[in-house]
Amino acid sequence: MRQRYFQWMGAVSFLYVLTSAISPNSASAEVPLTRASVESLHNHVELLHQTESARPARITDWLDAGDVIYTAADARADLRFNDGSFARIGEQATFRFTPNTRTFHLAHGTALLLVPPEQGVSTIETPNAITQFHETALVVRYISAG
Repeated sequence: MRQRYFQWMGAVSFLYVLTSAISPNSASAEVPLTRASVESLHNHVELLHQTESARPARITDWLDAGDVIYTAADARADLRFNDGSFARIGEQATFRFTPNTRTFHLAHGTALLLVPPEQGVSTIETPNAITQFHETALVVRYISAG
């Protein structure tokens, strides 16, 4: 009887592992970033659209492919991405993202990134480091020496 129980549990465990390996895992699904809305602004923040010159950012703005956010001293911008991710861009920062990926770029300054569960692995790049993170909050600071 006891041997049959262990055989049954072994078969059930095997089936669970097999179906887990075959079925899609939502936690590892990559949700690409396509755009971000400007949720809030504090002091002087500029938006550089790929097809325009830099101008003051507005709450009604969207960041798309190639767009860049610049923040002045004592300024910040809050962005909400299409997947629900959140970015707070701190003062004197230069920030953008690569559309149709999960890659953020911080050329200068500080950024707080919050990525909700089941969005896939995200990457943050600075001029001297690249790191990947998943379902977490991350603060990144890059200040150039020059």
